[in-house]
Amino acid sequence: MAEPPASGWRRIAALKVESELTHWRRLGLRPRLWWRDDDAREPTDALDRLLVIAGGRPLALAVVPAGDLHPLAVRLTGERSVSIGQHGVDHVNRRPAGEVKSEYGHPPPIDLLTDSLNAGKARLEAAGLAPSFYTPPWNAIDSGLPRAVRRVGYPMLSAGADRVLYSGLHYTSAEIDVLAWKGGARSKGAMRIMTMIGQALAERRRSAEYERPVGLLTHHLDHDEATWRFLAWSMEWFDTRFDWISTDQLLRHQPAPTAAARLSGGIEPMAQPVGV
Repeated sequence: MAEPPASGWRRIAALKVESELTHWRRLGLRPRLWWRDDDAREPTDALDRLLVIAGGRPLALAVVPAGDLHPLAVRLTGERSVSIGQHGVDHVNRRPAGEVKSEYGHPPPIDLLTDSLNAGKARLEAAGLAPSFYTPPWNAIDSGLPRAVRRVGYPMLSAGADRVLYSGLHYTSAEIDVLAWKGGARSKGAMRIMTMIGQALAERRRSAEYERPVGLLTHHLDHDEATWRFLAWSMEWFDTRFDWISTDQLLRHQPAPTAAARLSGGIEPMAQPVGV
């Protein structure tokens, strides 16, 4: 039997989410979707392609504050739907091979964390890129990092699928990474991505966290053609089933955490790495 065309596979993959979406519709609710893309440094063809696919939908662009950032700022002029996040300091791993990647040795002194974050934030602002949140490379939340993020004035921290509540910070996950990293970056495939989205929706429904957005994570510099095709196809599919939410909207309206989330308040763990 011949395999169905790629569009057929995508429709089959979407069925993995539809059953969960049925529960949301019965409740009269639509899930929310937040999109973060990592590792921006300069204008590239890949960034142009990403912005075309985004098509004015809210996009949180995590920028590495290293090198000359002015060309990137010029490229993003007029891109009103793009918000800026600070993505670490220089995206250089300083941990030994085999350990969780991080820009810092361990344990990193809080003053070092604060000073380096402040310097990175200043470089973004000097280039005309106003960052509104912080996200660490490899989603590595080192001990003391949330405190340093608060010190430099960021209201929001974003990493992986953690559900830890950090005092004084809005935490937004980006757990739906469309790339598989082991052995080289490549698409996870529509089936796996849709399965992850369905699981994320079910988790939010069961914990009654209906306003907590599902976090889509992309890395435009590492996309293969299968990833680009999935994103181009999925945008309109998301449009009809989710409410896109911007970073500004997240920061204006922060839903209260559930009792389960409150139990872990104040803990500052080391997150598992996701992506590069």
